[in-house]
Amino acid sequence: MEKRPLWFDTAKKPQCPAMPIDKVYDVIVVGAGITGITTALLLAESGIKPAVFEANEVGSGTSGHTTAKITVQHGVRLSKLSDDKAAVYHNANMLGFNLIKSYAVKMKIICDYETQDSYLYALNDEEERDVAKESAACERLGIETHMVFETPLPYKIRCALVLKNQAQFHPLKYLYALAAKLISMGVPIHEKNKALAIERDERSISVVSEKGSARANAVVLATGYPMLEFPGTFFLRLHQQRSYLAAIRQPGPNGMFINAGEPVRSVRSHTLDGIPWLLAGGFGHRTGKEDGKDAGYEPLEAFLNVSFSGAKAVYGWSAQDGRTLDHIPYIGGIYDDGPQVYVAAGYDKWGMTNSAAAALMIADDIIGGNQIDKEIKSVFSPKRFSPVSAAGGFIKQAAEAAYEFTAGNASMPDGSLDDIEPGTGAVIRLNGKALAVYKDENGHISAFKAHCTHLGCPLEYNRQERSFDCACHGSRFSMTGDVIEGPAIKPLTRADAETGL
Repeated sequence: MEKRPLWFDTAKKPQCPAMPIDKVYDVIVVGAGITGITTALLLAESGIKPAVFEANEVGSGTSGHTTAKITVQHGVRLSKLSDDKAAVYHNANMLGFNLIKSYAVKMKIICDYETQDSYLYALNDEEERDVAKESAACERLGIETHMVFETPLPYKIRCALVLKNQAQFHPLKYLYALAAKLISMGVPIHEKNKALAIERDERSISVVSEKGSARANAVVLATGYPMLEFPGTFFLRLHQQRSYLAAIRQPGPNGMFINAGEPVRSVRSHTLDGIPWLLAGGFGHRTGKEDGKDAGYEPLEAFLNVSFSGAKAVYGWSAQDGRTLDHIPYIGGIYDDGPQVYVAAGYDKWGMTNSAAAALMIADDIIGGNQIDKEIKSVFSPKRFSPVSAAGGFIKQAAEAAYEFTAGNASMPDGSLDDIEPGTGAVIRLNGKALAVYKDENGHISAFKAHCTHLGCPLEYNRQERSFDCACHGSRFSMTGDVIEGPAIKPLTRADAETGL
């Protein structure tokens, strides 16, 4: 099984011309996934001069690691919200759904866009009750769905709630087409250019990046987890989850499917150049907490083996996304006045329609238009919580982070470098010092201080993906200590493998 997304091998990325960084832009968008590129395109189409800063390459983050279901059926979601908020959430995602469809049609993007029905199905009593609750919520909101008791899946289900006329596509073919449009309009996309800091004064905002600094009237952080902790206090109200996906070269069922409980079992089909593929995923966990028999590649492969007659994955990959206190993303500005920093975070694995909706909300605010309803912006606003109004959620998130910090330090075992097998890693205590250690196939040791460079939480070794992960806020580091995923910006601090210093 190749450990990379199918999407990267089946789409051609446009070349982003090397351009010097200007001193001033109207808006700087940090992050070149679907949220960032769509936002930049909406701004450029309105006559605003944006620039995009991307730490890696266009689509290299969550946008290139998705199952790419374009649907407003987001699992058991509407029934968890008040009817008023559920209606707003649904309407916002319909805007995102329609924007993706309109760009695909208007730009004639060849991105395997295909209309499909979406199924929320139940496998047991608890899931059946949840599906019934979601059905009732849809009925109250006037969302046309219907219940079935058989599906195209090759295994039995209790029931399934069907939302017709949803869609799926190839996420990178779509994203690359939007990026190519930006490039043709002269909008700079600065790849391999990590943003390192945000500096704000009364008149403008500076983004300090690896290739230089630039000022703007506004900055959009389309990075999954915002790199600014204040005034947003995201460390108290956002944590990250991982999920695992596989692509199998065989026909899959017609439709898009996800069950209502844990572990998640998500299934859909895709045809690429006439070749049918089955895509399956789920079996997730909180980042940095890999333990559990129902999390990771192994249970995913077991599910495929049992449910799809011994299907063998050709590609396997994982994805990461944030989860908010109330399961509604944080989208909008974080300051009350002055130059604004916008964030878009916490899509909770439903990033296709949410990312497009985020781009619409943020672009509308920057442009100064009134195309997006104020109630939508209010419900999604990152300023909607305060430590007083959401005390329970803040306390729970803070307690979980504190537990990971305390438990991680307390449970870190004493260890020996000799106990680490070649090609693997470990987090151990050596001479009283906490170390994240990797031993390559030749026996060469790389050692780092075993604490995240974000807020200092202890790291865990992720054996399935060979990375050092932080359970507090989801930062991930490679075996060379480099940042794979934020919010951390700085690499791990190297240490002496013998002394721990």
